[in-house]
Amino acid sequence: MLLQLAADGLAIRTPGYSVSGEIQCPLTNKKKHIAVPVTEESTVNLEQPQLEAMFSGTRVDILSYISKYPFIVYLSHKGRSVPDSIRKPGIVEFGCIVLYLDNLQQYMSQEKRGRYSQVLRNFVAHSTAERHWLVHPRETRVIEILNGQLEFWLTQQEKEYYKGKDPASYRCAMCKATWCGYSRECESCGTHLYTSEKRPQR
Repeated sequence: MLLQLAADGLAIRTPGYSVSGEIQCPLTNKKKHIAVPVTEESTVNLEQPQLEAMFSGTRVDILSYISKYPFIVYLSHKGRSVPDSIRKPGIVEFGCIVLYLDNLQQYMSQEKRGRYSQVLRNFVAHSTAERHWLVHPRETRVIEILNGQLEFWLTQQEKEYYKGKDPASYRCAMCKATWCGYSRECESCGTHLYTSEKRPQR
């Protein structure tokens, strides 16, 4: 029924989506959680979508385009999970909404006059329940922004920790590297197990 409705065009309500990450500073033991929005809740109008089309070698239920990006609606239920070929396709920038149908019967049961097509259209167009973004075309760029914010916070924590302290000189017994700084971890060996602080000569 949903595919029949989509043949004449379909409006679908897409949920908001954010990516988040957490980091801990080993010097201060403080933790920071940051969430960056990828997209806000909105309504997408799919005009003349392709039904049961091929995408990345997999048959998808609805394929359309928003601006220049492919946009997929994949219908999922018990026994029909999302294939990995959609999760990791050859194309980088595309969008995919997974619409879960397992609990759709409860929406249909509220209709007493048999207007199930209208109930289904309203469910797709006005609700954000039973769906989530599998992939969003801005997701990769937002993850880069998130990682940058986490790294910036960590740098600020390190600066705060070392504020007012003098740098020390270190030597790595493994690779013989020497350096002056605040961290005793050897950049070449990636560990502090073989480093020692060089005491100033008197």
